[in-house]
Amino acid sequence: QWIDLWASWHLGRWSALTRLSDAMFADATRRNDLFQQLVTTGGFGGAAWLVRDRLDELKKIRDNSTKYHSKSDQTQMFQLFDWIVSIQVLVDAGSYDEAWTEYRSMEARLRKMPFSRLQLSRVVRQSLGALVALHNLNADGSDLWVKRVRDLTHELRKEQISFARVLANLYE
Repeated sequence: QWIDLWASWHLGRWSALTRLSDAMFADATRRNDLFQQLVTTGGFGGAAWLVRDRLDELKKIRDNSTKYHSKSDQTQMFQLFDWIVSIQVLVDAGSYDEAWTEYRSMEARLRKMPFSRLQLSRVVRQSLGALVALHNLNADGSDLWVKRVRDLTHELRKEQISFARVLANLYE
């Protein structure tokens, strides 16, 4: 189901995103299933709260869930989900420079993780970077952002899957 959340976000299907997110979160809460709560509110699932301006509720849920993360120096998959949400929150607030800083700090850590070799991880990283760079380009207009958008869309195209190419075309 979490893939449906992510697909709805990428397709701009906000009603489907929020309906599924609400159902998944209610089910997870009823069953006391922390894993599903993390999946539902993390990654692109967190956008279900943002599109309804429920940032305070999302923050409370995410703050509560982070106390269950493992205390490790290594980046974990749930930190990727947290990272996606934090970037979305910053973009939603119009803090594009901050979103870029967050992207760059986590990107460096992600590249060192074993799951970074997964195509899903690469495409998420590249598409989020391109999206944040586009917001900065629209706000700033400098050639630096043009180059960053081009570099990231080039990386997306190298993935050689239709989804990544569609994102690259959209972002250019």
